[in-house]
Amino acid sequence: QQEGDASGRSKQSRSEKKSRKAMLKLGMRPVPGVSRVTIKKSKN
Repeated sequence: QQEGDASGRSKQSRSEKKSRKAMLKLGMRPVPGVSRVTIKKSKN
């Protein structure tokens, strides 16, 4: 439903795709009900 919504809120969907990719990279499952994931990069 949210995939073809790029023109309406491009920034949102772009960051959404990014976070989805990042979660897959970390081996996390996308959980329904969780709208935002913050990933902090450690500086060491």
